[in-house]
Amino acid sequence: MYSLDVDPQCFVLGPTSDAIASELDNGEKSSSMTTASLVLVDRVYDLVATSRVVRDNFVDNLLEVFGNTSESGVELSANVQTCDILYNMESSTISDTLLLGKPNEEIELFSSLVLKKAKHAQDDIRKELLEIAAMESSMKLNMKVVSNKNIKPLLDCFVEDPTNSDIILQYRNVLAYAAAQAKFEERYDDYFMNIEEITKYMVSHAQMDPLGYILDYIKSEDMPVNFIMDLVILSLSINSEYPSDSRLDEFKNTVISTLLNKPQRHPMPWLGYLEDEIASLVNKKLNNEDIDEYEQQRLQLELVDKMDILIDNLKYIYKVRSGLTDYKNLVNNNGTYQPLLKQIIRDIFNDRKTLTDLKLKENSSLVSGLRNFGFIQSKPKPSSNSTIILFVVGGITCEEISAIKELVPETTNFIIGSTCLITSQRTKQHLSGSFNY
Repeated sequence: MYSLDVDPQCFVLGPTSDAIASELDNGEKSSSMTTASLVLVDRVYDLVATSRVVRDNFVDNLLEVFGNTSESGVELSANVQTCDILYNMESSTISDTLLLGKPNEEIELFSSLVLKKAKHAQDDIRKELLEIAAMESSMKLNMKVVSNKNIKPLLDCFVEDPTNSDIILQYRNVLAYAAAQAKFEERYDDYFMNIEEITKYMVSHAQMDPLGYILDYIKSEDMPVNFIMDLVILSLSINSEYPSDSRLDEFKNTVISTLLNKPQRHPMPWLGYLEDEIASLVNKKLNNEDIDEYEQQRLQLELVDKMDILIDNLKYIYKVRSGLTDYKNLVNNNGTYQPLLKQIIRDIFNDRKTLTDLKLKENSSLVSGLRNFGFIQSKPKPSSNSTIILFVVGGITCEEISAIKELVPETTNFIIGSTCLITSQRTKQHLSGSFNY
């Protein structure tokens, strides 16, 4: 706030946001006469957006495949590859904080894609590849490749001829995104269902025992563990009735048994160092090699600890969400998901809406006391100030950023910030205690 030269008037949703607002109140003050509304929201109140692996946003989907975050930002690295040739694309590092301001020239392509729906962004990438091929006389395309809707056949034309190495270096940013999209299609399109449709059915048909419905569904399908985890996290974020301890134990045992007996084709960073050890154990079983029983028991016990941490965190999230009034439900009567951030933005700009859950963090106990006793009648809203800063504590998705921007009036100076761009993998890392800060 000091660097933005504004005096923040904080509105908070969640205990972590409340603690941050208190720290800001005790920190260095700006001498500016300009007041900005700082809306702080805890991510844990809506894990639905972060539990969906396949989203309607191009960059979100790429981050699921290649994304990892560090102190320096988000790293998107990709390989352009075919069966017989491999070119390594230089990594493109995008600082999370750049989403707060004007696009930087170095991330111009990223900025143009980050707010677009997946299909439109894919079309743009494909169009760029065709334009590059048209400009380069050495590139030869046949109509079959041009008419193909997938990116990979078009991408292969760039790498199948070793003499195209200069072209690859010149257009490495576009090719890196194209390669990442091709990898995403290869990894997820073949089995990932529409998780929103599953959720909608689940909400409308299994209100009393949603986790039981999921467990029955899992037993009838050969499901990857990542998908099981995402489905359960999503379910527990939506349903108002928390499952019994016996159901949670059944869920835990199902995940552990699947991990120890079936190979998993997708990365599971939320397992930490256990991922490689479990993969080694399962490979031995598949190859009928001798199994160290002590090692298997150790892995099982460590998985129990990790799942217990995850379940305890989900219980805590349910506890804090159950205390909400305005934003307790993330689905409407039709079973359609209503994103928390979209609900908050609509309420902020609705003058007739009284904000109950989004609380004003008074800078002074005297002002707070006078307001409680009725000496100060008017209670400000975030829209009372010309500048509004929304900061999501725990991560935000590009899909959410795009949806928010569509709802904000053009006359409002609106800034979006967050601790990171979050993915379903990172959500599971946070919940299981595996994330390395």
